[in-house]
Amino acid sequence: MINTLFQGFLKILIMFIDFLLTPINNFIEQYLPSVDYVLDLMYQFFSFCTNLMQWILSWFNVPAGFINFLIVFTVFRLTVPYLVHNAKVLAAWWDTFIA
Repeated sequence: MINTLFQGFLKILIMFIDFLLTPINNFIEQYLPSVDYVLDLMYQFFSFCTNLMQWILSWFNVPAGFINFLIVFTVFRLTVPYLVHNAKVLAAWWDTFIA
């Protein structure tokens, strides 16, 4: 019974959020430039930055293995604590709703 009430509450909440965000979504679609154009500009910018970084790294003779290690280490360092925290929060919520 609690599960059914919870699911009903979530459906009502989702419908309410959708109702609130529909005018904002319509405004963005009507008055702002197309998303395709913005995404194309972002692609061009990141492509330029990537080419520039490749040129700088080759100029200073930085090995590719070191760069790969930095990228992997940074991704690991930023994502693993976040995932562990989210798992703890999810477990706490699960215990709250089940108990």
